[in-house]
Amino acid sequence: LESTPSRVRYGSSPTALTSVVDSLTLMDEHKVTLSGLQPNTKYYYCVGDLTDTLSGADTSHYFFTAPAKGVEIPTSIWVTGDAGYGIKDQRLMRDAYEKYIGKTHTNIWLTLGDNAYSDGTDEDYQLGMFENMFENMLGKTVCWATPGNHDIRRHRSAPFGAPYYNVFSTPQKGESGGEPSGSPSYYSFDFGNIHVVSLESNHTPRYDTA
Repeated sequence: LESTPSRVRYGSSPTALTSVVDSLTLMDEHKVTLSGLQPNTKYYYCVGDLTDTLSGADTSHYFFTAPAKGVEIPTSIWVTGDAGYGIKDQRLMRDAYEKYIGKTHTNIWLTLGDNAYSDGTDEDYQLGMFENMFENMLGKTVCWATPGNHDIRRHRSAPFGAPYYNVFSTPQKGESGGEPSGSPSYYSFDFGNIHVVSLESNHTPRYDTA
């Protein structure tokens, strides 16, 4: 992969992406932080490098920010587990959910582990999540992930080397609510009056060391 700088443009419509955030660090796993966003607000966006737009700037690429902590709004949550086989049945499951939910926006997508069979490699993730699979959902809804044993099975001696930890960025400093975890293995976030805790249970010790 070629390492490049990163650019995110965002705004109130696909034709008014007036806010720009750049990261000049050359990366092949891109991460850009947006700040000053309003709660419970829809933003359209596009991503790319400093010269080219690679994805977005259309009506299918947008996100809603979370409501302020404690605020109650109707919330739609999609929960998937052991989903990452990259096969026809997985696409049928996706299509059935999209037919069921219709025009209602999915506010939260939780994945419960085993996101990419069978070994959580980059290729497994490409087939299990990104290629002819969940592109539509990923373009408009935050995916809050938890790793399963298949996501880290090839990396048990050094689990943080698993591609999972590059594919997903988690709020280790409490940026999204709750206490800072200081670890990519577990985290929490707030969505209005909802608080979610994600716990990895395959290699992280599960006893109190305080």
